[in-house]
Amino acid sequence: MPTEDELTVWSSMLDGKYTVKVIWTAPYRGELTIANGPTVLHRQPVNLAYNAQFGPDVDDVASWKESAMAFVDKLEQS
Repeated sequence: MPTEDELTVWSSMLDGKYTVKVIWTAPYRGELTIANGPTVLHRQPVNLAYNAQFGPDVDDVASWKESAMAFVDKLEQS
């Protein structure tokens, strides 16, 4: 069984505090998570164009970044 690192399609750090990651879950499907340290704050299913065979699609990454920024902005305004 593949490890989480092997299933990771994309990851990034947001605001130097939040880890944003997309993990491959099934053909053309993934899960975006936003975590603060070990605590996962948000999960959402996402699509993976081209099954991410050669890495993530540029449009997918833009969409994931937008989703993550919107969540974090809303969280920090609370």
